[in-house]
Amino acid sequence: MVVAPLVRALVSEPGEVLEVDREDLLRLVQTDADISDIVMRAFLLRRVELIAHGFGDVVVIGSRHCAGTLRVKAFLIRNGHPFAYVDLDDDADAQTLLGRFAVSADEVPVLICRGDTVLRNPSNQQIAECLGFNEAIDQVHVRDLVIVGAGPSGLSAAVYGASEGLDVLVVESNAPGGQAGASSRIENYLGFPTGIAGQELTSRAYAQAQKFGAQMVIAKGATELVRDPQAYAVRLDDGTLVPARAVIIATGPSANTAVPFELIRGRIHGEVNPADPHNAIIQDLDLAPRNARGRVEYVATFALAKPVDLARASRVLLYHVVNRGNGQATSNAEGDITLVSGWQGDVVPTATNQTIVVPVARRKDGSPVTGRVVARFFDLPDGTRSAPIRLASLGSPQPYPPVDLAQTDATLTWHTRETYAGPQDAKRTVPRADWAFADCAETPWPGRPDPSRICIKDGFRAGRFYELTYTAKDPLVLGVGLAATRDIVSFFRHARADGSGTPNPVAGIVDHAISQGDSQSGNFIRTFIHLGFNQDTKNRIVWDGAFPRIAARQTPINLRFGLPGGAAGMYEPGSDGIVWWAPYADTTRGLAAAGLLDRCAATKTCPKIVEAFGSAEFWGLRMSPDLIGTDARRDLPLPSNVRRYYYPSTTHGGGRGGFPAEAVAAANSLCTLPANPNPQAEQTRALTRALVDWVVKGTPPPPSRYPTLARGELVPATREALGMPQIPGLPFSDRLLNPVLRYDFGAGFHAADLSGVMSRVPPRVVGVLPTYVPRVNEDGNETSGVPSVQLQAPLGTYLGWNTFRAGVFAGHGCGFQGGWIPFARTKADRVRLGDPRPSIEERYGTHDGYVAAVRKATAQAVEDRFLLPEDAARLLREAEASAVLVPLQRVASASSAAAPTPPNFDD
Repeated sequence: MVVAPLVRALVSEPGEVLEVDREDLLRLVQTDADISDIVMRAFLLRRVELIAHGFGDVVVIGSRHCAGTLRVKAFLIRNGHPFAYVDLDDDADAQTLLGRFAVSADEVPVLICRGDTVLRNPSNQQIAECLGFNEAIDQVHVRDLVIVGAGPSGLSAAVYGASEGLDVLVVESNAPGGQAGASSRIENYLGFPTGIAGQELTSRAYAQAQKFGAQMVIAKGATELVRDPQAYAVRLDDGTLVPARAVIIATGPSANTAVPFELIRGRIHGEVNPADPHNAIIQDLDLAPRNARGRVEYVATFALAKPVDLARASRVLLYHVVNRGNGQATSNAEGDITLVSGWQGDVVPTATNQTIVVPVARRKDGSPVTGRVVARFFDLPDGTRSAPIRLASLGSPQPYPPVDLAQTDATLTWHTRETYAGPQDAKRTVPRADWAFADCAETPWPGRPDPSRICIKDGFRAGRFYELTYTAKDPLVLGVGLAATRDIVSFFRHARADGSGTPNPVAGIVDHAISQGDSQSGNFIRTFIHLGFNQDTKNRIVWDGAFPRIAARQTPINLRFGLPGGAAGMYEPGSDGIVWWAPYADTTRGLAAAGLLDRCAATKTCPKIVEAFGSAEFWGLRMSPDLIGTDARRDLPLPSNVRRYYYPSTTHGGGRGGFPAEAVAAANSLCTLPANPNPQAEQTRALTRALVDWVVKGTPPPPSRYPTLARGELVPATREALGMPQIPGLPFSDRLLNPVLRYDFGAGFHAADLSGVMSRVPPRVVGVLPTYVPRVNEDGNETSGVPSVQLQAPLGTYLGWNTFRAGVFAGHGCGFQGGWIPFARTKADRVRLGDPRPSIEERYGTHDGYVAAVRKATAQAVEDRFLLPEDAARLLREAEASAVLVPLQRVASASSAAAPTPPNFDD
């Protein structure tokens, strides 16, 4: 991994570079207006570029479903510090990256600071200290003025005080700007009659305060004001005492949502009745231990956010399905009740995630249940002696230990080439005497016995794929997580109290329940509905509405030795059975006509469904059969209770948004192209509101929009069929697509329900099913579905695929991450590059011309109900403040809003 350096100087001809220390630089910008303007503009532009390109001395590894990750990213963004981000849910090699720094997935978020310091789930204060945000505070020196709070008022006082020669220190508990820094527009600030973005205002004030010598202390709160005969003193939350002649408290009012909320966390002790027909489909429930009542027990964590005043509740319960344990119950302005709970039994518990303890299946005589499992290793540094066993491509560490560390039927093989379609070159076997279930990281061969790792006597070799197959024991009865989710939602929706008399905190105020889930969580929603769990044990509907998003498959949770954390990797089940909503006869795989809604249709418990997905789901996650079946001969119809929307030209989960016109791949990225910025967030918010209105008010959502065969929008993944233009630097090949494979898992595997026992592991690859992707236009952008505003006013080619830049999969599809190739700025630039795509200047003419294109796109999207008015207004402001076709002399001013705070002079 490489952390990009912060470039300090660029010269166009031979010259002399002078190094100026921080104090001298501050004096210079305070006394020389011309130099001050040049230096401040240079720092601003440099910081904006670093943020836009993901360059910097910080790498954050986490999950977008993890509250801690969101907190760390928000803290860095609000403080204007550039960083690179690696998402565990999108990056198939993120686990390898964690291994290099000796951290585990349950310790995220992980922050790698300045190349070598590793912080595990750090506090904001730890981050600030590691990055050098704060200078040491002299507790003896008496300041002229200490200001508590760096919102607009505090920063104004700092500017005025410091500019008059006062010795000023500002204490801020989070980031400069405070509540105002997150405001999209401030209309009542003196000197800005048309308003100003909160980030732009506070970034300018912060720069001015630093320019005049005010000292800033970030991520430290003030806890006490002390008065003695000589001076005041402010006590900080780390115990530091700061003396001052005067103190200004500028913390402002507390930020409140429109509806005050409270958060309730706890554990639910539940039980499942094996004799109840509602539970009959759960794999190995008959082999789970039972209590004195003959029931199977589980313990799940939960979190519930509800209005303090229940009279202000919307009477809608939003159940957010957590992703690999990550997710939080959050408040919203509508007064919805939100609920999360643990459902995945192999997730390792942490202080913040949602988990469930499910039973281990045992034979009737008490002996262990056993079965074969397979783990794969690749791209390990040459000579690595030990590696952790991971049975799924993403998610939790190995949940199933070997029956015996010395088992003779365990095999370790290696090969050097394979494709996503399955073909491999000849396998070689590592002799059983030359590897062991052991850890050799600190203990020489044969190492310390360890069921969770393997050690190779001569070490792993770069350029090889290794496959470990062994007999495991103690499968988890993971399907209990489906029943637990059903019963937990039903309890909060209907019950007055639990079995011990504890009251339901939202009893009597829930009229409707709606589920939402992204990626793995969306797959869980599909499986939950398909296996009949949307009917509770009293035959009532569980979810009235469901929003499975960026979800192409089912979750392999109801299998013996199941691995719900998989993500369409080699040998991982998920697309093997029913993935379409209406009945379809899968004659290719010999499955009878069936659909995901068959069971709920029979019991009249089907929810209203909105599903949405993007380009990466076609290229990396096997979306094709959901729309056109396994023979790709016709478009499959949608039932009347299902709406489908396509996010064209997007990466998995959507990009960061904004209006960037330039990009380079981050130095630490595993992929070749820069990350695709094309967002999904705005359409998702609009679709979520549309689903709620459909459920609560009966208002139908907009008509479905997605690619079809009938309109020629779905084609094979070849350049010719796609209509892909010859773009300089485009790494297109026939190795990009992750196709739908037809596996043979053995006779005990029930493909239609993705249930049963996988007796053939690894499975035999029987063949490759037709796997189609959306066509593109002359820019290389997709045209079907619900385009974002950014795609309607494009600044480049936004791709649903990318390629690995190195390793054994170099040139293959880079997981399910999308890439981006910006347009040239001018015609001269594109002619010089040989780029057939019209330049930004040729398309829009001027900055105002580009803003006009964005204005037109936002108006149309609002009219079509795919964009909320408040999001439309924000996007238009962002376009106006963007650097698209802005002359160079205006870039610094226009881009200051993009840099939440200017850099400090220690960069």
